[in-house]
Amino acid sequence: MCVLLLQYYYQHNRAPKTDHYVIPFTPDLVRPPSRQPKELLPEIWREYVYPDGTKALDATSLLVLHS
Repeated sequence: MCVLLLQYYYQHNRAPKTDHYVIPFTPDLVRPPSRQPKELLPEIWREYVYPDGTKALDATSLLVLHS
């Protein structure tokens, strides 16, 4: 793929055309990681959002809490 892009550039003396897409969304429905339940965050996000080292509940505890 990279080779094709370089070939295009050298043949046309410009970068190839790119298409950009905008996907609309409702900001009220999208929550930032800091507002997500800790148990649903991936481990790396949990460590970043909650750096104090508090351990999140495991998946079975989550099911019990929401049932």
